[in-house]
Amino acid sequence: MLLLKRCLTAFVLFFILFIILYFGICMVGGAIMGARAGAEHPNDPNSIQLGQEAGRNFVLNNLGTIVLSALGGSFVISLVVSFSGILPWCRKSPQPPPLP
Repeated sequence: MLLLKRCLTAFVLFFILFIILYFGICMVGGAIMGARAGAEHPNDPNSIQLGQEAGRNFVLNNLGTIVLSALGGSFVISLVVSFSGILPWCRKSPQPPPLP
């Protein structure tokens, strides 16, 4: 029963963490590329559009890497969290000490 709880917890955590990691990587990478594009053209009146386009291009050019990184990271983290006993329903029940 404990193995079933841990596997179901890992399955649910995998999808939740995949969504969080995917959007997190896209946001951070797009923000960095947008900031770099804006810094390279500080006096351009269209610097906002340049930053948005650079962020969009980052995600489109690195989509495979982003997806694989999010899949791998969420898989490892979900297994570690569910099988380490961090969550209370994934812990082994305490056993009484043996009688002398």
